[in-house]
Amino acid sequence: MRRVSKHHEELMAIYKIVIDDIRDSKHQQWRVIQLTLLAIAAIASVHKYFRGSVAPGLLEIMVWFVGGVGIAFILSFTHSLSKYRKKKESIRKHFTDTAKKIEETRFFGCWLEWVVNIFQTTPVFAILFSTFIGVAMYVAISIINRAS
Repeated sequence: MRRVSKHHEELMAIYKIVIDDIRDSKHQQWRVIQLTLLAIAAIASVHKYFRGSVAPGLLEIMVWFVGGVGIAFILSFTHSLSKYRKKKESIRKHFTDTAKKIEETRFFGCWLEWVVNIFQTTPVFAILFSTFIGVAMYVAISIINRAS
């Protein structure tokens, strides 16, 4: 039976940690989006259901604050994801050619590789998520101002 080298075991352990970190960062990004949108909707609802008891200006400030914090977290996770991907690529350099081919085609297959590379190398999702939160902020502020 062939024995696995200590170097190979360490490499695979580090690779698994990096993959788990990428997965966790993506999960946290989605959680931030969900919680930010929920908080913005809650702020808009407060004004709609408690008219007159809360100043519209204060609620607008709260919407801007919550949206800004959400966007900052998304950008932070995007930065972390790029660092994790660089670590992953530096580890992959030590893989054999066969292992690289298997790992590359594991999820998508070759014909989608260029699409995946676009989304992995540019902060497209960060821009998209930030824009989505911005639109939610605009809608919430419009609801607050219309109900005043």
